[in-house]
Amino acid sequence: MTYVEVLVQEGTNGEKKIVGISSVGHADYAESGKDVICAAISMAMHILENGVRRNLGIPCTIKTDHAKAEWDIEWDIKHADKASPFAEVVASSLLSIAEEYPDNVRFSEEVLM
Repeated sequence: MTYVEVLVQEGTNGEKKIVGISSVGHADYAESGKDVICAAISMAMHILENGVRRNLGIPCTIKTDHAKAEWDIEWDIKHADKASPFAEVVASSLLSIAEEYPDNVRFSEEVLM
Protein backbone atom coordinates (compact mmCIF):
# COMPACT_ATOMS: atom_id res chain seq x y z
CA MET A 1 0.00 0.00 0.00
CA THR A 2 1.23 3.47 -0.88
CA TYR A 3 0.22 6.27 1.47
CA VAL A 4 0.12 9.73 -0.09
CA GLU A 5 -0.23 12.72 2.20
CA VAL A 6 -0.71 16.31 1.14
CA LEU A 7 0.59 18.71 3.78
CA VAL A 8 -1.35 21.95 4.09
CA GLN A 9 -1.00 25.00 6.26
CA GLU A 10 -3.35 27.87 6.85
CA GLY A 11 -2.15 31.08 5.26
CA THR A 12 -2.54 34.55 6.76
CA ASN A 13 -5.90 34.93 5.02
CA GLY A 14 -7.18 31.62 6.44
CA GLU A 15 -6.89 29.81 3.12
CA LYS A 16 -5.32 26.32 3.10
CA LYS A 17 -2.09 26.15 1.13
CA ILE A 18 -0.09 23.10 0.09
CA VAL A 19 3.37 23.10 1.69
CA GLY A 20 4.45 19.59 0.76
CA ILE A 21 3.54 16.11 -0.39
CA SER A 22 4.81 12.77 0.87
CA SER A 23 4.54 9.27 -0.49
CA VAL A 24 5.41 6.14 1.49
CA GLY A 25 5.28 2.47 0.61
CA HIS A 26 4.97 0.17 -2.38
CA ALA A 27 1.58 -0.03 -4.10
CA ASP A 28 1.87 -3.82 -4.52
CA TYR A 29 -0.14 -3.72 -7.73
CA ALA A 30 2.50 -5.80 -9.51
CA GLU A 31 5.96 -7.16 -8.80
CA SER A 32 8.77 -4.71 -8.16
CA GLY A 33 9.97 -3.10 -11.36
CA LYS A 34 6.66 -3.74 -13.15
CA ASP A 35 4.27 -1.83 -10.91
CA VAL A 36 2.65 0.89 -13.02
CA ILE A 37 1.00 2.50 -9.99
CA CYS A 38 4.37 2.91 -8.24
CA ALA A 39 5.78 4.28 -11.49
CA ALA A 40 2.94 6.82 -11.79
CA ILE A 41 3.36 8.01 -8.21
CA SER A 42 7.12 8.21 -8.60
CA MET A 43 6.75 10.26 -11.78
CA ALA A 44 4.32 12.64 -10.06
CA MET A 45 6.81 13.15 -7.22
CA HIS A 46 9.62 13.74 -9.75
CA ILE A 47 7.49 16.38 -11.46
CA LEU A 48 6.78 18.04 -8.11
CA GLU A 49 10.42 18.10 -7.04
CA ASN A 50 11.73 19.29 -10.40
CA GLY A 51 8.97 21.85 -10.84
CA VAL A 52 9.15 23.39 -7.39
CA ARG A 53 12.86 23.15 -6.67
CA ARG A 54 14.55 23.36 -10.06
CA ASN A 55 12.12 25.29 -12.24
CA LEU A 56 10.76 27.70 -9.65
CA GLY A 57 13.89 27.83 -7.47
CA ILE A 58 11.99 27.26 -4.24
CA PRO A 59 14.14 25.87 -1.41
CA CYS A 60 12.75 22.49 -0.36
CA THR A 61 13.41 19.86 2.22
CA ILE A 62 13.58 16.57 0.35
CA LYS A 63 13.84 13.17 2.01
CA THR A 64 14.00 9.95 0.04
CA ASP A 65 14.54 6.30 0.80
CA HIS A 66 14.08 4.32 -2.40
CA ALA A 67 14.34 0.96 -0.62
CA LYS A 68 11.25 1.85 1.45
CA ALA A 69 9.61 3.82 -1.39
CA GLU A 70 9.59 6.97 0.75
CA TRP A 71 9.59 10.45 -0.73
CA ASP A 72 8.89 13.65 1.17
CA ILE A 73 9.01 17.12 -0.40
CA GLU A 74 8.25 20.20 1.71
CA TRP A 75 8.66 23.98 1.43
CA ASP A 76 7.96 26.98 3.63
CA ILE A 77 4.45 28.46 3.53
CA LYS A 78 5.88 31.75 2.24
CA HIS A 79 6.53 29.89 -1.05
CA ALA A 80 3.12 28.18 -1.20
CA ASP A 81 1.56 30.54 -3.74
CA LYS A 82 4.55 30.23 -6.06
CA ALA A 83 4.62 26.41 -5.70
CA SER A 84 0.86 26.12 -6.18
CA PRO A 85 0.80 25.40 -9.95
CA PHE A 86 2.91 22.26 -9.54
CA ALA A 87 1.58 21.28 -6.11
CA GLU A 88 -2.10 21.47 -7.09
CA VAL A 89 -1.62 19.45 -10.28
CA VAL A 90 0.45 16.76 -8.56
CA ALA A 91 -1.95 16.53 -5.59
CA SER A 92 -4.92 16.24 -7.96
CA SER A 93 -3.15 13.56 -10.01
CA LEU A 94 -2.25 11.55 -6.91
CA LEU A 95 -5.85 11.79 -5.67
CA SER A 96 -7.06 10.46 -9.04
CA ILE A 97 -4.67 7.50 -8.78
CA ALA A 98 -5.89 6.78 -5.23
CA GLU A 99 -9.53 6.91 -6.36
CA GLU A 100 -8.83 4.59 -9.26
CA TYR A 101 -6.78 2.11 -7.21
CA PRO A 102 -8.18 2.21 -3.64
CA ASP A 103 -6.68 -1.18 -2.78
CA ASN A 104 -3.20 0.13 -3.55
CA VAL A 105 -3.12 3.83 -2.69
CA ARG A 106 -4.47 5.84 0.26
CA PHE A 107 -4.71 9.62 -0.05
CA SER A 108 -5.01 12.00 2.86
CA GLU A 109 -4.49 15.62 3.80
CA GLU A 110 -2.75 16.74 6.99
CA VAL A 111 -3.25 20.25 8.28
CA LEU A 112 -0.04 21.49 9.90
CA MET A 113 -0.10 24.11 12.63
